[in-house]
Amino acid sequence: MSRPIVTLTPDGVDWPNGRTLKWTQVTAVEAGQEITNAPSQSGATRQTVHEVTRLFHGDGEESKITTTWAAIGPQAANDRIAEAFAQSRKPQ
Repeated sequence: MSRPIVTLTPDGVDWPNGRTLKWTQVTAVEAGQEITNAPSQSGATRQTVHEVTRLFHGDGEESKITTTWAAIGPQAANDRIAEAFAQSRKPQ
């Protein structure tokens, strides 16, 4: 299964479906984990942990970027997203 890859730009985050979230819309960035439960073939429930970065925007809304499969590794991807957000806040 192919996973969408986001593109970080000086202006924001671009998703492959054409959606763009501008850094000016983002109020906070938080790296963490998301746990999902999925039934296995044996009927038991299996937990999967994914590394994610949450981008908070709007009135309590958030967008999640799953970094588990990032080619550079999840922590490096989370750090890169946080750094891009921080750079967007610096005066030009």
